[in-house]
Amino acid sequence: MISKRASACAFTTAALLVGAPIAAAYADFAAGKAAFERRDYRRAYQELLADAQRGNAEAEYMIGEMTADGLGTARSYQLAARWYALSAAKGY
Repeated sequence: MISKRASACAFTTAALLVGAPIAAAYADFAAGKAAFERRDYRRAYQELLADAQRGNAEAEYMIGEMTADGLGTARSYQLAARWYALSAAKGY
């Protein structure tokens, strides 16, 4: 029989292992959003693209906006529409 202490330790370890990638992904998104707000669009695009490719709906939307407006990347309405569609499919 597993003790309560061992169970709690296992649960805590599992939570940390699962939460670490989420925290890292959020850090990239936060850096991208901060770069966008200070109008460093190339940096914002680089940071947000990684999150968008991982399925972050808000990042997908922001990449769509940047692609439609040519901010930090070449303007492409067709590619922007794809990013908007991915974001919208997630309800964003």
